[in-house]
Amino acid sequence: MTRHETPTTRIAAAALVAAVLVLLPPAAAVATADSHEAMPVTTYTRVALWEVDRDHWSAFVKLFEDHDQPIFEKLFADGLISEWGIDTAALHEPDGYTHSTWYSAPSMSALARAGEAYAKAWEALGTDVDAEFNAMVGKHRDFIMESEGMRSVAATLDGGYFQGHMVKLASWAKEKDFRSYWKNRMAPVYEQLLADGAIVAYGISTEAVPTENPAGLEWWYVMPDAGGFDKVEAAFDASWGALDEEGRRARWLSILDTVDESSYRSWLSTIIHTQMAAH
Repeated sequence: MTRHETPTTRIAAAALVAAVLVLLPPAAAVATADSHEAMPVTTYTRVALWEVDRDHWSAFVKLFEDHDQPIFEKLFADGLISEWGIDTAALHEPDGYTHSTWYSAPSMSALARAGEAYAKAWEALGTDVDAEFNAMVGKHRDFIMESEGMRSVAATLDGGYFQGHMVKLASWAKEKDFRSYWKNRMAPVYEQLLADGAIVAYGISTEAVPTENPAGLEWWYVMPDAGGFDKVEAAFDASWGALDEEGRRARWLSILDTVDESSYRSWLSTIIHTQMAAH
């Protein structure tokens, strides 16, 4: 269910794309593997959201590059994590978070072990780095997300975009129906986009430790460059266009039967750095 999958999303999505195109980063450097060499996996991701004062945005990123990034690169090289990254919000809200950082592992226990290794490495940096970091950050919160059937190619990006979408289920009884819709209607489109290089990862996620929206489902994809916006749009337009009128009507009804239509939200971020393994 991309922005084409709920009636209220086309205008909002167009605004998202228009806003982000003026924020293009340098071209992303991407190393990819054959997307069909790996199978979908369940992945657990610890996401940290940060509110950083505008005057400290550059310093926050540099501190990450100087201290956090080498830790994550070692954890990745050692096989303790399968992904890490840092991004910044492409659309800012008055009380919203400005940056996020994350790392992923194949189980909750592996994620916990990676967190312990990260904390130990950070502690070794000393209190001066800790104080510098704390001086930049206002609000902060964490999530642990579980992504079933995540797919990705092996990629290293120093740019690109992350787009996420969220809905609240009409009831938990509808989760199986929504996931069936995802598997049969949405995932095949994303899989082709992955094979074509328009995206480098996609998945559907819920909170593994529910703290905010227990009935929420999120689906997302990572684009290596701004060309992905048009390619994703075109792919889902073609998916709908392949149906006759009755098929399109039935498809809308199947969507609206599973979710609270008014709950739809979308967000967009500009990737600064990320590294991921093939899944």
